[in-house]
Amino acid sequence: MDTDFKEDIKIDEYALDKEWIKQPRLFAGYCEELANVDRDVVKAKEKLEVVKAELLRDIINDPGSYGLEKTTQAMIDAVIITEGRFIEAQSYLNTLLYEKNMIQNAVRAMDMKKSALENLVKLHGQNYFSTPVSSPEHQEAVHELKKDSAREIVKDRKRSRRRED
Repeated sequence: MDTDFKEDIKIDEYALDKEWIKQPRLFAGYCEELANVDRDVVKAKEKLEVVKAELLRDIINDPGSYGLEKTTQAMIDAVIITEGRFIEAQSYLNTLLYEKNMIQNAVRAMDMKKSALENLVKLHGQNYFSTPVSSPEHQEAVHELKKDSAREIVKDRKRSRRRED
């Protein structure tokens, strides 16, 4: 699933039924993606710790090859964080943490979309989206319909009276 969720959070207010049908699938997809990247973050953290431990061992066993005459914890830490393997593992972890953050945002956005859909359905049920009769043309048309309806009622009554007579 693509982490660019901007399209998935859009709502077609004229197709709320379709939006509701696809909402659980989208939400589940992003939740699954979040679980997968969370697993990858755990693995990347473990890998970073392994790289750090291997570098620590190598520095202690041969400090001269790292440019150290004596070893202190501060010196060892300084060498570790400048080593290519460590930098690469840290960079990969940072990339995964960013991806996890973006997917968490997508999950929150999908939850917000659910709330928006619920509220749109409520508004629809309250005829919020019905067209008000506000323009003079609409008001005139409604007035004419009422007049025509009133004429029909009068005609019907006259016909009823004639039949009764």
